[in-house]
Amino acid sequence: MERNRQGIDLPENRTRSALLAADVDGQLVGRASIRFELNDFLAFRGGHIRYDVISAFRRKGYATDILRHSIVIARNEGVTSLLVTCDDSDVGSTKVIERCGGVLETTAVDEWDTFPSLLDLKTQIPLPDRRGSQMDTLLENWKRRSNDQKYDR
Repeated sequence: MERNRQGIDLPENRTRSALLAADVDGQLVGRASIRFELNDFLAFRGGHIRYDVISAFRRKGYATDILRHSIVIARNEGVTSLLVTCDDSDVGSTKVIERCGGVLETTAVDEWDTFPSLLDLKTQIPLPDRRGSQMDTLLENWKRRSNDQKYDR
């Protein structure tokens, strides 16, 4: 995994990336794939971050925490503006992305999807180049909530 993060010996269709696992008391609740660069496919469909929460743990704030932590990791790896996508019918993910600063950029028909009538919502999350303001607040809130709720991300 460290080789992926550093971009060493990656296949042509891969980009530098990291994998984040979220657990509560040793129980896996979700994960995130964080890409530090985008290829043509990721620029259209996958974006910089793809996160999932196991269904039994949804609607408990884990998705927001996973995305916030992923944003911090991406920023620390030099990403200055994040692209995050979700299906237009995924109201939960739309709210999570918006809570984390996402602003709808565009909608697009996903030509790679089995159901090409579905739209992808493409959102941008701007990240400041320097420490301060919103990113420090996100990180501080994440740390505070981690301590209050006693679960690891």
